[in-house]
Amino acid sequence: MQRMNREEEYCSPRTLRTVANWLEENHDQDQFFLMVDEFDPHEPFDVPEHFWRRYDQDYEDIPYIWPDYGEWKGTESELKHIQARYAGKITMIDRYLGRVFEKLTDFGLWENTAVIVTTDHGHFLGDHGFIGKPPCPNYNTISKIPLISYIPEKNGGRVNSLTATVDLYPTILELLEIEPPVKTDGKSLLSLINGDSNGVRDSTLYGWYGNWINYTDGRYTYFRAPRSDEIPFYVYSDRWNFGIHGDNQGPLLNGGEINLGEIEGGDFMPHIDMPVYRAPIRGDSPFEKRTFESHDHLYDLEEDSNQEENLAGTEIESEMIEGLQEEMMRLKMQ
Repeated sequence: MQRMNREEEYCSPRTLRTVANWLEENHDQDQFFLMVDEFDPHEPFDVPEHFWRRYDQDYEDIPYIWPDYGEWKGTESELKHIQARYAGKITMIDRYLGRVFEKLTDFGLWENTAVIVTTDHGHFLGDHGFIGKPPCPNYNTISKIPLISYIPEKNGGRVNSLTATVDLYPTILELLEIEPPVKTDGKSLLSLINGDSNGVRDSTLYGWYGNWINYTDGRYTYFRAPRSDEIPFYVYSDRWNFGIHGDNQGPLLNGGEINLGEIEGGDFMPHIDMPVYRAPIRGDSPFEKRTFESHDHLYDLEEDSNQEENLAGTEIESEMIEGLQEEMMRLKMQ
C-alpha cells in the first residue's frame, strides 16, 4: 500500500483538481452538466497534520483515523482527536473547492452556471454517544444535511423549508428546461429559490433501509422502530451472489452474513418491473439482533433541537403515526 505524503495526493484534492482541469478544458461548451462525488469527509480520517493540528494541538498518541461504528467507548482525548481530523478534512476540501470556484470566476461562468453543494448523510462524532453511522436512531446529526445552491440572478438568503434529496433531480431538470421523462417522487425547489415561502412539501420520509423509518412535518420528527416480528431482515439484489465471492458465506452489513443456500428469486418488489434475489441476514448483525436500543422516538425540533427529550407515548405520537401512514400510502400509490 502506498502512503500519501503530499497534500495533493489525497482523495479530495485530486478529485477537485480534476474538476478544475475539466472546467478549463470545457468552459466554452454551450451547455454542460458535471456531477462531482469527492467522497470526503469520510473515513479514513487521514489528513495532513497541518490541517488537523488547527483543531487539536495537544494530541501525541497513535493516529486514530477509522474508529469502529457504534457507541463511543474511547477517551475524551481520542474523541477530540477524531473530531479534529474530521474538521481538518473539511478544511482541506474547502481549500480545493475554492480552486474550482476560482475557475468559474476566471472563465466568467458564474453568470450562467448553477452550483449545488450537498451531501448524503452526516456523521456521529460523539453526538448522542455514537460514532460513525451505526444502526441507531436517525438523529438530525446524521439526517439533516446541508443544501447550498447558487443560481444566477437569484438573491441570496436562507430558506426554512423541508426538502429531500429526491428533489434535486426535478430541480436540475427545470433549470435546464427539460421535462422529466418519468413521474418523480421529488419536487423542484426553484419556487423556493424564487422566494415562494409556501414550501414544496408539508412532510417527508427519511432514513435508510433496515433501520428506523422516519417521518417529519418540520416541527416534529418521529422515528418508528423496527418490530421484533419483522425478523428475518431481507436484503435484495439483482446479482445472484450479492457480490459475494469465494466460499458459501460472506460478510455483509456490520457483521451479518448471507448464506448462498438461502437465496431465492422472485417478484418480491412490486414497484420494479423485474424479478430480484433476496436473502435473510444471519449472524451478529445489529440489523437482525438490534444490539442498540430499539424503541420509537419523537422530538419537537422547535423546542428541543438537540433531540434530547423523547416525546414518544404522548398525544402527538398518534398524529405522527397517521402522517407516516399517509406518506407511505402516497408513495405506494404513485
